[in-house]
Amino acid sequence: MRVRQLAIRGSSVLLLALALTLTFGLGAASKSASGATVEDLLDADRAFAAAAATAGLEGWMSYMTDDAARMPIFGMEFVSGDAAIRATDGPLLDSQKQLLTWNPENGHLFDDGLHGFTSGTYDVQQRSDGVFLGHGRYLTFWRLTEDGWKVAFDTGVAEDAR
Repeated sequence: MRVRQLAIRGSSVLLLALALTLTFGLGAASKSASGATVEDLLDADRAFAAAAATAGLEGWMSYMTDDAARMPIFGMEFVSGDAAIRATDGPLLDSQKQLLTWNPENGHLFDDGLHGFTSGTYDVQQRSDGVFLGHGRYLTFWRLTEDGWKVAFDTGVAEDAR
């Protein structure tokens, strides 16, 4: 049953990615109409990861748009908005026992230069001794705001242990 849930959830993420791609179009140029580059987007994701690792939930939330949405893993429902995301993600991100880290592997800009997405792998480890607790893949949709790149939507899919 769990494998089926992950397959369905993974399919939902791919359908969402396809819908957004058809809506905004993928940018093929190295620089978009806004002047943004894919490397700018990847740098934003790396900075997001560093902020979450050092400041926990507050670092995580500092990269979220006001209307951000999340599709948490483990069969949880979609959540949106500051309070709901804090309630859902706070226990992991502010944990003194666990550490969430991630690394972007791919990024794409949409033709408008104001939207894009990154994807990569994530790990969850024990803070005390670095023991591996979980691993998976993530997908984050970004929006370029006057404050820089911000997360509009984020999700992940757990994978089997390495």
